[in-house]
Amino acid sequence: MLLFAGFFEGETAWSHIQALKQVVLTYGIGSNYYTDNHSIFRYVTRLESRWQTPKVSTKDIKTQWQRAVTECGMDTIWALSPEAKGKIERLYRWLQDRVVRACAKAGVMDMAGGQDILAAEVYRYNTKQVHSTTGEIPLIRFQRAQREGNTVFRKFTLPTPYTSPKDVFYLKEERIVNGYSQISWRNRYYKVPNTIPERAKVTIHIVPDDKRPELRVWYGGKLVMAILLAPTNQHKNK
Repeated sequence: MLLFAGFFEGETAWSHIQALKQVVLTYGIGSNYYTDNHSIFRYVTRLESRWQTPKVSTKDIKTQWQRAVTECGMDTIWALSPEAKGKIERLYRWLQDRVVRACAKAGVMDMAGGQDILAAEVYRYNTKQVHSTTGEIPLIRFQRAQREGNTVFRKFTLPTPYTSPKDVFYLKEERIVNGYSQISWRNRYYKVPNTIPERAKVTIHIVPDDKRPELRVWYGGKLVMAILLAPTNQHKNK
């Protein structure tokens, strides 16, 4: 079954985290995410050579997306060759071809119209089309597996000490508090509580939502402040 499909202006870490959030909050968490080796999904270090030895390995560094997957309680599996994801890619090509043809037929020229057509196609596929391999309608098969407990999906719960999904589905950065009890982000300074000592390292959970962007500052395992930013449609976080 297709659990999520959407159009985005660009392929970024934030767009994939948004897709992850939609799946997790709707269906729960699974066992593993199966992806290709795109840099959004996996940090790939340079190979060792006569002149250079990598200082870190792929296992040492988590990407923004991979961190969110891990905090949800899942792991990742990477397809190490194009052939490994062949069956999945065929479905994508088939779906893309249908959506493009439907958009052309309806005269759709913008993303919003395309999203409506994509949503209708996903609904049709999940609820009406008989799958060529299983011989069943995807949604019916999925719901039966849930009833019978024949699924690895389980309820999502916020990891301690988080109290909001915003602290799981975010972009992570770290900052050092200066002598004026301030941190900088994008050439602006923000005041933090005086209880945080100078030179302390704080973690910023960045939620670059176009309608309600927010910076959530964490220190010592606690949320110390949340900074609401002006709405914008121009965030291009990668």
